[in-house]
Amino acid sequence: MAKEILISEYRVFNDRGSVSSNLIKTIEINASEIVRSKVLSQWTYSANPPVVEYYDGESIELSFEGKVFQTKARTSAIRLFSAVVPNDYVNESVDVYFRLKSFSNVACSDYAAMFRHASFNALVYNALPVLNDNPEAAKYFIGAFVSCENIFLIDKARINAVKSYAINGNKYACFAYGYYHLNVHPDMKSPDIADYFIRRAYEKELPEAAVAIGIMYRYGDLDKVDRYWSNEFFNIGLEKDCEFALQIHIKDMIFGRFGVAVDLPKAIEMLDDLIDKDGENAKWRQMRGWALQQNHSLSLAKDDYEFAAKNGMVSAWSDYVVASSYNDDDELIDKDAYVRLVVEGSENRDCLCRFLLALHKVENYDDMPDCQKAIERKTLMESLEDAYKIGSKEAAVYIGDIYYYGWYDIPEDNDKAYSWYAKAALLKDPEAFEKMFYMIKDGYINEDRNFMDNCALNAARLGSEKMLKETVIAYLQGRLKKYYLEIEQYYMPVFDSMKENAEDDDDYPDDDGRYDAYV
Repeated sequence: MAKEILISEYRVFNDRGSVSSNLIKTIEINASEIVRSKVLSQWTYSANPPVVEYYDGESIELSFEGKVFQTKARTSAIRLFSAVVPNDYVNESVDVYFRLKSFSNVACSDYAAMFRHASFNALVYNALPVLNDNPEAAKYFIGAFVSCENIFLIDKARINAVKSYAINGNKYACFAYGYYHLNVHPDMKSPDIADYFIRRAYEKELPEAAVAIGIMYRYGDLDKVDRYWSNEFFNIGLEKDCEFALQIHIKDMIFGRFGVAVDLPKAIEMLDDLIDKDGENAKWRQMRGWALQQNHSLSLAKDDYEFAAKNGMVSAWSDYVVASSYNDDDELIDKDAYVRLVVEGSENRDCLCRFLLALHKVENYDDMPDCQKAIERKTLMESLEDAYKIGSKEAAVYIGDIYYYGWYDIPEDNDKAYSWYAKAALLKDPEAFEKMFYMIKDGYINEDRNFMDNCALNAARLGSEKMLKETVIAYLQGRLKKYYLEIEQYYMPVFDSMKENAEDDDDYPDDDGRYDAYV
């Protein structure tokens, strides 16, 4: 078994604000020695040893000195205690830190608890062998994948295990492996791989696979957008009481997407009923927070976001940050809460929080001395790449902007900027497609007109008004004819409406950047 836990003791000296520390010793504890409801072994301090309240190989909770400490594998060490050491010359203390160094494959059958702790690697490891025989395992396994931000937190070893089960025909693994390729896009063949495995799961009558096919038709992943077939496949999921289908249906009602009218009272009523029936479902709580926030009630959304964030919905941390530090007029009213929760969200692997934390650390970059700028610049780029690796499209776009505009004293580099925009585009970011379009159009990147037009089309599919206009113009000029049904049915009427409004208002409407592509 791996040396899972590290307990590190530091001697810390503080001489009038100048702080230094020395590592005194490190205690390593095997995963096999970590037992729930038992004290940590090898504890050498006078205080009573911490008790393991929860452990699944990826997340751990310790109770110590009346407090509960929680951490996950491969995140920062947490300080258990600090003890003052008598010293007549400087302030001296002993600080003891605790860290879960790596994942371990530990048997655990509490699938709900693993999901609540966002232990998706542990969940995949424990659920895979019993998916066909254990409905609870299948439910939470599927839940780990349908919230696509979670997929980026599942490591390669677990994805390879899912792939193996998928190749052998397990319908849940087929869906999971296909949906992984649809969202993460790790391979140039990912669209074909996603289509193949998701359809295999659909043939085995898994309703979530029908919903995934509906998503592919909605966003053009099958090389065309077809709202009719998208709705048909969504309805298959709804008829089978599939939570995934219901989540999309209610989300459409909250945000008014794809021809569904905004109906916040109805969405809130439905979510209230679902929460009454299944109060532990963190997704329903996050979605009710969205609905309340759309009603301009951030303060009412806060409790739902907090519950969702602390019960397995990693992306809810950034929602919780906003609800805790902004008012309904989008004004930051509590900077301390913002910073504290962005740090906590980053530690809990919310990719947007990790992106925001990277920016927060360089907000005074222009006022820094040159030597500090060099250090912070390197740290910023590493932090942004780390945020991208766990799913932040925003981080990829921002790195592209850094190279495009030459921010932070980094030389302009069009090729690097374009490559980062392309990374964000693979994660379906409409702004990234826009930036690629304009780099090609303005001659900064040498790509043919057909590729440029396809950038516009893909951005239009994802909700870009600017690129909807460019898509229709390209079509009217005789290009993109392959997509004539999609353009004439979904984009031409919107474009005509935009033109009429422009004639009345001297400009296009300035809304939230999205449009109703379904007419």
